[in-house]
Amino acid sequence: MLSAQDNPGHNCQSNRHLLQSSLNFGVLNHHSPAQRGTVAAVRVLLADDHAEVRADLCVRLGKVFEIIAAVEDGKQAVDVTLRLDPDVVVLDISMPVVNGFQAAVYLRGVKCRAKIVFLTTYEDSEYVDAAFSFGADAYVTKQHFITDLVPAIGYVLRGNKYISPSLHYIVPIP
Repeated sequence: MLSAQDNPGHNCQSNRHLLQSSLNFGVLNHHSPAQRGTVAAVRVLLADDHAEVRADLCVRLGKVFEIIAAVEDGKQAVDVTLRLDPDVVVLDISMPVVNGFQAAVYLRGVKCRAKIVFLTTYEDSEYVDAAFSFGADAYVTKQHFITDLVPAIGYVLRGNKYISPSLHYIVPIP
């Protein structure tokens, strides 16, 4: 059975039972959505240092994707990503221990296949440029996550880059 120690910071109660059952019976596989076929859910890991944000993301994204973990810092994001092999990692930039940029650089350095989506309050072109230089596939503002995050995940899973439309005035689409 999966414990909090095995999956630090996971707080998506609605998906915990499904994940535990899947791990107990060995049904989770580590293939891309295309390799698993169209019926398999997209597996998403969430990393944000604010518990309320994680909980809200779990509820909203859990309706569309399989939330496999929700963690509170970049170190946990890296550790759990390497262990559970999600399709998408949603990272905040400002987190304790290891920030989102550092986590992205590490994951890209070890050739992690997961798509990296930054979800942040920063709306400056310097942050957007840095995110993509560190390996981001998408950059979504928290102010518009309700309308932008699900489409962003869809775009990156199809091999495209995504920036919240509210930022197009300061940053061209990559």
